[in-house]
Amino acid sequence: MQDICAALVSLYLLDSRPLNEVLSTFLLQRSKRLHAVLSSQLHIKPTDKESISPSTSTYPGASGTVPVREVTQVMKDALNAIVQTVCTSRAIFHAQPDVPSLLLRVLESTQPESDENSLPANLRVSTPTILGLLTSSASFQLLPQDVRSYRPYVDLDACSASLTQNVFFQKLQEWFRDSCERWETSSSKWLSGLNGVKEVWILRTSIKRLITTSYLREEEKGYLSFNMDTLCHDQIVDIWKKRLSHAKDEFKHWLRSQVLEDAGTNQSDLFLFVLTDL
Repeated sequence: MQDICAALVSLYLLDSRPLNEVLSTFLLQRSKRLHAVLSSQLHIKPTDKESISPSTSTYPGASGTVPVREVTQVMKDALNAIVQTVCTSRAIFHAQPDVPSLLLRVLESTQPESDENSLPANLRVSTPTILGLLTSSASFQLLPQDVRSYRPYVDLDACSASLTQNVFFQKLQEWFRDSCERWETSSSKWLSGLNGVKEVWILRTSIKRLITTSYLREEEKGYLSFNMDTLCHDQIVDIWKKRLSHAKDEFKHWLRSQVLEDAGTNQSDLFLFVLTDL
């Protein structure tokens, strides 16, 4: 998180980007990371009657299966990208009533009257530490005093250094909702590779545990949890529909065979009547 904060400070100081744009740039980069995870293709294994055992939860006739561990992992990777983005954004940009955001405190540390001790060690940036990385200690001592003690001036009252909490919350919530919708769309496709209710339930338990133990706010956890339940419900309903459809086809096949065996008897008329009703 501190490395990310340092990179964002560099955007502000070196690229002269307002804090509003710095936040947008960070969220854009995180969207690209999320897109890369959501584009993951799972390995679907074709199923056949020989691969079906009495203990498996995959129904005969299923087009293919995906290991539940693989589906769970890719869903967790995408969800972690969302959770980490939200939590990191709050850690860097969120301000308390009496405490500025971490990013603003780093910018304040560039002012002569600031107290750097309130910041983590790797965020205490100064001219001596930077020049010390570029030159030898002997060369540093030869530099003029005004260079060695130089601090960049940051106008903290300028509009570019202002990011209201309302704007921050709005942008973050928009990103969160949009990312969750993209996660749900991809998760629905990944879940379609699970042909057993047991596998769906195992996945649901694992994902819900991740949501519950995350550092998201309760309303965000509730939102994700509800959507996860909806995804699993839809997949389980789809599994049962396919199983019942397969059972119906199997029964019709058996009934036809009975009609052929009993051709010429009175029973064949009854079988044909039932068969046409299915």
